[in-house]
Amino acid sequence: TFAESSERLRRAGRKMLPECFYRVFFENSATLSPFVSVDTHSKHRARPNLKIRPENGFQAIGDFNARLDLTKERIERHLWWNRKLNPSSYISAFNKLSEYLFRIARIGERISVAKIDTEGLFAATVQSTLEETVSVYEKGKIVPESTTKTTRQVLIPVFIRNTAVPDDLSPLDIDNFDPSKGDMWLSITELRHFDLKIGLGEGHDYEFIACGIVPKSRVTKIMPYDGYDLHYEPPNHTVWSRTNTRSWFFRYQDQMW
Repeated sequence: TFAESSERLRRAGRKMLPECFYRVFFENSATLSPFVSVDTHSKHRARPNLKIRPENGFQAIGDFNARLDLTKERIERHLWWNRKLNPSSYISAFNKLSEYLFRIARIGERISVAKIDTEGLFAATVQSTLEETVSVYEKGKIVPESTTKTTRQVLIPVFIRNTAVPDDLSPLDIDNFDPSKGDMWLSITELRHFDLKIGLGEGHDYEFIACGIVPKSRVTKIMPYDGYDLHYEPPNHTVWSRTNTRSWFFRYQDQMW
């Protein structure tokens, strides 16, 4: 939905969105991107023939399915890094960089930062019925002693690009949401306070996650990070990676190392 009072308050109140998102990535990032060499793209046994689609700037390994992925379990799965099982359908971005750049510099050699436009992202709410299963196991047993299923109504705050929002703000069936017409994002801060109750230990308050893809058209700039400095604008000299074992330099014409 787009015209409920809560959505109008989110749009009229304090600004919930930064002017842009920053996506930090490097040669071994799990998310596919045209801004790194194809030979470094992640491989996953569940999707051995996965390739990035030409219209995407970033693409998750898992295809996003709103009915399956807009759950506490799937969102928290994305926030648990370095796991191969059940590949994530989300892509992380941030509204600040300092801490994250420091962390990536310890594991990456060809580090870049994408600036992603937030203009036109529209506050909306996904209203859904959530089914949860709780199983109780006796120690040492693989068969649950008891299993209980419960259902409850949940409201999930999202941001959808206005190109996918109906002109009259009429409700949109989530099955009819087409990511190719407009990307959708979630705020970790908002999710902590709404019905899904994402844990305080999961993710970062300055983190936003895209649902499946980030269109290439929304990526406004690619900036190299040499391990010490982030080059917001092209300098008058070659940018070399200063924390690597090989001599990598950034090719501005190709927007990659």
